[in-house]
Amino acid sequence: QASLSSDPLKRWVRQTLTVNTPLRHDLNQPASTKHGAVHAQIINAFYQTVFNPWLNGHRPCLFATEITSPKGKIVKRYRHADVKTPLACLAQLSAQVLVRFKAGVTLHALQAQADAQSDLAAAQAMQQAKAALFAQCNTAAPRRRA
Repeated sequence: QASLSSDPLKRWVRQTLTVNTPLRHDLNQPASTKHGAVHAQIINAFYQTVFNPWLNGHRPCLFATEITSPKGKIVKRYRHADVKTPLACLAQLSAQVLVRFKAGVTLHALQAQADAQSDLAAAQAMQQAKAALFAQCNTAAPRRRA
């Protein structure tokens, strides 16, 4: 029984067919597309300016309460009292001195940023920005002909 690695032709076919690279791609250079870098910059700007502030300051999340069962197993329970925003959880951890902030970032500044908009207004602004992002990406993407 001959293995695939013993025959050079079979080895070349296996390597050629399993490598997932576009045609005319130099293996020493990273693959890039014409609009890929533009889309990445637009998407990163959306996440940094709109989505992450909404997610961390306005969207409620469930946080688990760990309970030790009679058998000694740690069980996680999700209670209604544990629903809070990630910023509220960060404030609780900060009060217990369990977190450190980066230089120039304060809890007061983060809370002021979250208090600048109501939860509903922040969600509506995020939805509008997301729709604009998708529209911008769809118009910037080249259309392929069938």
